[in-house]
Amino acid sequence: MSCVTSMVGEFLDMHEIERAVKILAVDFLRIEVEKVEFLEMPTYEETKVSYERDYAPYVG
Repeated sequence: MSCVTSMVGEFLDMHEIERAVKILAVDFLRIEVEKVEFLEMPTYEETKVSYERDYAPYVG
């Protein structure tokens, strides 16, 4: 049940962010935004592991 609740909560959060972005764009930038896209960003831990695996052996 908590998985469903968190998914619904996440959807509502994303919907509210999208709504806020559109309002701010109209009010401050005077532009109409048709679509807001959310980018998948890696976490700090994922980025650190990727760096250590892919780049650290070749640096300094």
